[in-house]
Amino acid sequence: ISFCGNFNEKEVKNYLSSNFKFSKNQLNFKSKLIPLKFSNSGGKVVLRKNLKQSYIYILFPSFGYLNNKEYYASKILAFILGGSLIGILPEKIRKEQGLAYSVFSTNYAMVEGGVFVIGLQTENRNCYKAINSIKKILKRLKKTGIKPRQIKLAKDYFTGNIYLNLQSSSEVASALAHGIFFKKPLPPWEYDIKMIKKVTKKDVDGALNAIFDFNKMVVSIVGNIK
Repeated sequence: ISFCGNFNEKEVKNYLSSNFKFSKNQLNFKSKLIPLKFSNSGGKVVLRKNLKQSYIYILFPSFGYLNNKEYYASKILAFILGGSLIGILPEKIRKEQGLAYSVFSTNYAMVEGGVFVIGLQTENRNCYKAINSIKKILKRLKKTGIKPRQIKLAKDYFTGNIYLNLQSSSEVASALAHGIFFKKPLPPWEYDIKMIKKVTKKDVDGALNAIFDFNKMVVSIVGNIK
């Protein structure tokens, strides 16, 4: 529980202590959190619908908050691949090859694990061509690694964006609550900036090779395709 605003600290503490049980500032939950289990095998599912475009999601098992160094490296990797219009995938798939109307990547992190997602929208006839092109790009990146300039741009973006996301009291309260929940030192945004700055090219290339295991790739397609 976190608070941000003009309130009487003593009144809040009295209210919380009379309604909740605390032990060393940790709330005692009545039921334990059940850890998520992730699949270690790949797969493909196609839902055929009479659409002019195909909607594609490509998923890989990734890192969660507990994988501290790997989590921040995965966050940077996701931005470099498809977190902006100048990302590698938008440049290659959308701009150069014309195989997608939109393409993005993100790392959905949970406590003990995460899901790295690449999503795109393309014409039905280009569906499998676009997927294969993404696989080729990822395989090539696993050999060459990510350029230091791309890593610097991503780190600069995140360190600046963290403060932009703290412009209201509700955003500050949310950040504090998440920081406590994931056991980050307070204030959590300072910790995030420190960890992002510590990420190296070796860390990003390590995440790249660890995440993109094509035996564990899951592909979901909705569109009018065979």
